[in-house]
Amino acid sequence: MTVSYAQQFEDVMLWRALKDVSNGAYIDIGANDPVVDSVSLLFYEKGWRGMHVEPMPEFAQRLREAREDEEVLEAAVGESDGEIELYSFGGTGLTTSIRQHAERHQKDGRAVELIKVPCLPLSKIFERFNRRHVHWLKIDVEGMEGAVLETWGESQIRPWIVVVESTLPNSQSPAYESWEHELTGRGYSFAYFDGLNRFYVHEDHQDRATAFSLPPNFFDYFSLSEHSPFSGHVAEKLHLAQNDLTVLEASLADLRHQRDHHAARLKEVTHSAESLEAALKQRDGHITRIEAELKQRNGQIESIETALKQRDGHIARIEAELKQRNGQIESIETALKQRDGHIARIGTELDAAKHAILATQNHVQHLEADRDRMLNLIAERDRELSQINSTLTAVQSMAATIQTALEVSYSENTKLEQALLVSRNDADQAHDWARQVRQSASWRISAPIRWAGGLARSGLKGARAILRPLLLVGLRIARKMPWLKPPVLAVANLSPQLRRKIDHFSQVRRPSLQDHSPIAQRKWNLTPDKKSVAAWEALLRTSKRHKGHSL
Repeated sequence: MTVSYAQQFEDVMLWRALKDVSNGAYIDIGANDPVVDSVSLLFYEKGWRGMHVEPMPEFAQRLREAREDEEVLEAAVGESDGEIELYSFGGTGLTTSIRQHAERHQKDGRAVELIKVPCLPLSKIFERFNRRHVHWLKIDVEGMEGAVLETWGESQIRPWIVVVESTLPNSQSPAYESWEHELTGRGYSFAYFDGLNRFYVHEDHQDRATAFSLPPNFFDYFSLSEHSPFSGHVAEKLHLAQNDLTVLEASLADLRHQRDHHAARLKEVTHSAESLEAALKQRDGHITRIEAELKQRNGQIESIETALKQRDGHIARIEAELKQRNGQIESIETALKQRDGHIARIGTELDAAKHAILATQNHVQHLEADRDRMLNLIAERDRELSQINSTLTAVQSMAATIQTALEVSYSENTKLEQALLVSRNDADQAHDWARQVRQSASWRISAPIRWAGGLARSGLKGARAILRPLLLVGLRIARKMPWLKPPVLAVANLSPQLRRKIDHFSQVRRPSLQDHSPIAQRKWNLTPDKKSVAAWEALLRTSKRHKGHSL
């Protein structure tokens, strides 16, 4: 499937006519942007190459950057080599040398600038392109089309198909009468009008003209580019979806930043917990060493107590020695008191260590609770991210559905156009039948006229003069009083012959407005008025003798 980039599907129509040509060539005069409204991009993607003529420096540079393997002439097309003054409308790609067109654009609110650009005739462009075959030529120069065609000169180059913008700039008013002879005089014939451009096919390639019998349709198997004005609604939806995606991506990045921050914080908390656990283990080792020292000192105390008991048995016998040793005993008691104080301090430190361990355990529990909350928050953000991805998928599916609906609408439009064509053919056949019926009715009605003549010859010559005025008066009364029509038709339908006579008489015997004149002086109008014909045709459609034809 190809992609159409042109404003009016010019590329679709040209590709339909030239798709059998490989490595073709083209010249695009007034090329403008290399993508937006480009007629040549479809062919460029198919391997064709050509020349672009664009006077605006901005668009010429875009073309050079996008089409490095094609020639871009930054110039206008005019009568001779040199320079030409153009009115430029910044940012629009519109240029013209015609002052009236520039003033109309100014009234529409566009800023205009007068610039000078190089100029060369169309014949020089053909010569510079130097290709044997130019398969299509497009001219879009904002009202200067006639001036461009006049510079064709004596060049023998004949592009197979020429596409020329044929309306006044930004309007539907035709403007091709003044220059069309430049093409027809060189062997071109008109093939197709798309509402903006006229397509001409050279007489040497008239077999290509059949490609322009129908407008672009489903069977051309093309899709619209995102820049097409016909896909504006889808493009707007896509733009909104892209904006939503940007917001969601920003939210996702923020969530990821928060996740990384919380992960770093969790890492810090885990490191602190590990440090506290190491300190706790160090304290436990210290306490173990103190307990071992306590046990050792308790053993020493027990040994001392045993020695004291042994010595108490000898007190009486060695009081003299006791007196001598009292100083030693006091020293020992002092040492024991010091040891008891030390033991008391160790007990206090042990209680403090237990309290520190409990506080550390509580702190670790709080840290674990914070870690669980962080993990739950990260899981919640992951679920939101999944919902965002689901929403994005739904948006993309909606865009695909809209594209499919557009293609279906184009198919239905094509079917409706075909049905309309068939209906028109049926209507033409019906009108032909009605004309035949009206023409053949005169012979059937001639019998009452001959009968009236016989009556006249037999002595009833006044019957004809009486019956016709009476019938005319009755018909006029029926026309002025619609409520009389049903009973009159009911009576007439009792006799098909009478019904046919009344129908024919009402169609071909309508008198002139001079009803007050004598009957012998009346002028009969053989052409019935349209209102009467329509009324009687409606009656014929309801007749039991209708044979299935449509009026």
